Amino acid sequence: RRVHGVMSNDGGHRAADLMQYRHYIRPCRQYLDEYKACKSFYNQFYEIYVHGISSRDECRQWRSDNYDCIKIGNLPAFLRDGTGTVEEEDAAKSVIRSEMRRHYARLNTESENTVWTYRKEPMPEWQNELDERLAVPDDVVQLNQLCENLKSRSSNRCTIM
Repeated sequence: RRVHGVMSNDGGHRAADLMQYRHYIRPCRQYLDEYKACKSFYNQFYEIYVHGISSRDECRQWRSDNYDCIKIGNLPAFLRDGTGTVEEEDAAKSVIRSEMRRHYARLNTESENTVWTYRKEPMPEWQNELDERLAVPDDVVQLNQLCENLKSRSSNRCTIM
């Protein structure tokens, strides 16, 4: 069974499947920081104020991801060279599934947005020249280039007044 393209425990080449999703795994410290922020009084108050309830399930998921990340470490061997224990691979799959769920939930809220309309192409004036007030004068550009040349030749400082 696949969850958003990640293979489950019952088949496939585990390390090969994980290799393409390894960029989803964050450093373990980030999961701990997210868990602490989620459990904070400020966040709990905010959740109750805005949504009417506290989202304890989300905090549990950050905690679970932190434990799984600790199991696999920051740079697990199976993500570098395809070796690792079954427990490490299962923990990595759990973290990747969780990250993918967060990612797709965020994308779904963007696509279900009815307030803003998304552009299909850039605005017509996108490629226009800058207004004269915003453009950098040529003499300033030349002075900056001269300053860079002087800095590269010696350790003296170059200041343009």
